[in-house]
Amino acid sequence: MLKQHFFKLSKQKQDYYACVILHLILPLLPIGLEFISRGSISAESLTLMASFYAISISLSSKSPFQFALGIMICIIFSSIFGMIANPNHLPPEWIRYFAGGTIAMIFVFHAMERYDRHVIDCEKFWDWFDYEEREQHHG
Repeated sequence: MLKQHFFKLSKQKQDYYACVILHLILPLLPIGLEFISRGSISAESLTLMASFYAISISLSSKSPFQFALGIMICIIFSSIFGMIANPNHLPPEWIRYFAGGTIAMIFVFHAMERYDRHVIDCEKFWDWFDYEEREQHHG
């Protein structure tokens, strides 16, 4: 009798989805929790997240352009954070949109790069997870 799998993803797509969840979505958890608890995300949180997200994602990119752009974005948003962190100064509303849009742009471009790396080029997301060995033990 042939085995019928109801839902089976290729190893490449599993790597891609694991990467998206663990590498792209999980780091955004702090601003997601802020939104859930407060109903909005402060400009300070968004600029700080844009700065850290840009540098952390760009460090894992294989694209020199994305790497350089990530460093530049990090510097820009670190500077903006320093300017708006003053408690006597209300940040302009556009900063929240600028930071949120930048985070979304980084997410989309890096997800596209990771799709190419994991699905097209068959690069493993993590080297320590050996599919073949697991399949031999679990049938």
